[in-house]
Amino acid sequence: KPVGCAIDDTMVPYYGRFNRHVVRGKRKDGTNKFYEYATISIVQDGLRLCVYSRPVTLLDSKAEVVRELITETRKRGVRVKLCLLDRGFFTVECINLLKGMGVDFITPCVCNQRVQRAVESLGREGRLPFSIRDRHQVEEASFTMVVSWSERQKKLIPFATNVEERDAKRLVKKIPKEYKRRWGIETSFRKVKEVYGMTTSPSPAIRMAYFMTAMILYNVWQAINLTLSAQSRHGAPETTKENGYRVTMPLMVTIACAHLSGRI
Repeated sequence: KPVGCAIDDTMVPYYGRFNRHVVRGKRKDGTNKFYEYATISIVQDGLRLCVYSRPVTLLDSKAEVVRELITETRKRGVRVKLCLLDRGFFTVECINLLKGMGVDFITPCVCNQRVQRAVESLGREGRLPFSIRDRHQVEEASFTMVVSWSERQKKLIPFATNVEERDAKRLVKKIPKEYKRRWGIETSFRKVKEVYGMTTSPSPAIRMAYFMTAMILYNVWQAINLTLSAQSRHGAPETTKENGYRVTMPLMVTIACAHLSGRI
């Protein structure tokens, strides 16, 4: 069945000499140099799986990254029902690409002056047609701006989407609810970093191998818990939720290491 997916990137701190595989970012953990990886993950309820991941360099555009992630996801038999992206992908190129590939998407709008004026003009929850242009004022991307009230931030939040819904009120409620699923990929990155192997090697190949290994371990961990959940639903008493039996990431890694070393 078609599934909801999220696209995001994560940065791994780097303390060596700058090279073409490294990107610069906001200073964190004593450095402003990072190895960056973009990932697309399934973020359905009860299902968090990394489908495809790739390194990102200074020469890669956001649209190129999104195109590869979605193309490779489709090659693996995953049908993307809805794509959730952060506001870093709120660009003319990305929006037109997603529309051209026939992918429904949701991304928060970057609140520049035009967007802010549109929100203030509306003054309430609702939707309106909107468009943005690139920095050269040549290319244009049109979409539906959905404005929703955030109780946590106490203000109106604009989203860009091409999701169609006749009932405007239903759309206003649906968009932020669907977008909350994107936090599933943030959780995935936190768990991946728990098992990411630290290295001082400047080699991008070694660093990518470490990152991909961590991603594979994360998927294995998810697969184990999905299997246990399925057994629980079929009445296996030793794996029922009431007994609290779920494999944690550290436990899985400990067992895997013991297995590889021949201790078990």
